[in-house]
Amino acid sequence: MSRTLFDSPPWAAVLRQAYGFEVEYIHIQGGAALPYCALDLPTGRRVTSLPFVDYLDPTADEVKAALEQLKAQYPDRPIIFKTLLSPDALPELQPSRQAVLHRIPVADYQPDGKQRWSVRKSEKMGVTIHFTDTWERMQAFYSIYRELRFGKFGIIPQPLGFFEAVHEQFMEQGSGFIVEARHEGELLAALVVLEWEGVWYHKFSGSTAASLRYRPNNILFDRMLTRAREQSIDTVDLGLSGTSEAYAGLRHFKETMGGIAQPITYFTHTPGGYENPTAKATKKMLQQLTAEIVAADLDDTATSRLSQIIYPNFA
Repeated sequence: MSRTLFDSPPWAAVLRQAYGFEVEYIHIQGGAALPYCALDLPTGRRVTSLPFVDYLDPTADEVKAALEQLKAQYPDRPIIFKTLLSPDALPELQPSRQAVLHRIPVADYQPDGKQRWSVRKSEKMGVTIHFTDTWERMQAFYSIYRELRFGKFGIIPQPLGFFEAVHEQFMEQGSGFIVEARHEGELLAALVVLEWEGVWYHKFSGSTAASLRYRPNNILFDRMLTRAREQSIDTVDLGLSGTSEAYAGLRHFKETMGGIAQPITYFTHTPGGYENPTAKATKKMLQQLTAEIVAADLDDTATSRLSQIIYPNFA
């Protein structure tokens, strides 16, 4: 049985459909199974559990057991585990990334005063909220998502084919939706929410640069959380946030809505003497290429076509 969205069969199908990645499983004594992908890419041969996920939820003992099997099977490859463990949970492995997950127990959702004020302001300015699950609206979301990643972060989005796979595996099966904030019909911001076993996962969001004065994110999250309560959803997962000062505002925003923080730690096993200068050079070249795509401000179609080639290398 999967523990999270990210080790669910539909998510494995997304990775296969979008990128051709095959998810395999390490079976551990006691019945647990840890998914992973063995990747052979220009940016290096590696094993990861899993590509393009925020985290998985194995115990420390399960990671140790899986590591022994994977080291025997792939002795010359780095092995990466994305976990909800604390950084000191596995002293034999190096923490290669630390982040924070926020989750909201829906029954306890109580926005603070600032959040309530922001929602009222959005309402007075005429912002309206719409729930949808059509492919047409996913394409509209992709446009503002690309704009946000270009303008705010200087990076490219995943290709449109990835979002098509997400739509087919979740929304067409009744397990996901898009929440839109609009003003006079114009799309200001949107959230993509996926459902798995009583939990809603806020996986992607985007907003236009001109939308901030309307405070669309506040009302988006408020309406999404209100609907979650109405539909007896247990938990809303707000996803990964960085730990640096640059992400302090995002972490604070999630906490104003009642998000409870817990650590995300990525652990990496690197084989002794491992070096791959060609992979490092390839990754640097791809980073330079993505910077040029952003600088050229390519449209959705051109960005998606190039991203389909480039993005798998970031897995």
